[in-house]
Amino acid sequence: MHLPLPSYLPPKRSGQRSASFRHLFHTTSRFAQVTYDLAQVDPALLFPLRDTIIAALEHFKDGPRAIILQLCLALAGLALQLPTWTNAVEGLIDSYGQNPSMVPVLLQFLTVLPEELYSNTKIPVTVGWTRRNFTGAQC
Repeated sequence: MHLPLPSYLPPKRSGQRSASFRHLFHTTSRFAQVTYDLAQVDPALLFPLRDTIIAALEHFKDGPRAIILQLCLALAGLALQLPTWTNAVEGLIDSYGQNPSMVPVLLQFLTVLPEELYSNTKIPVTVGWTRRNFTGAQC
């Protein structure tokens, strides 16, 4: 049984569509890992995981949009669960805000971060910690 292909995928050209599916599967898996299994990841590998997600965002800055969204969701989930990453928002603004080709990626991240903070109940974050780090409120 063949499912219809999502409309955001480009027309098939010599394996390009299957590569897009592989990339989408990988980014969805990365998001699931950050959302559900981050406590099982060796703490020494958390910053390399962050760097891998950031490198993937830089690689896919021109799309497909679904991959950018999944990577931004994974990065937002990681930022919310990694209290030692104290300058997540400022660091990405400094890095991506100076690069016009990365501004759409930055805006996507800044859009999903508060959505993940307030609506994704699967991400285990401490309310007091998140308010201090992302809204500036004193709890």
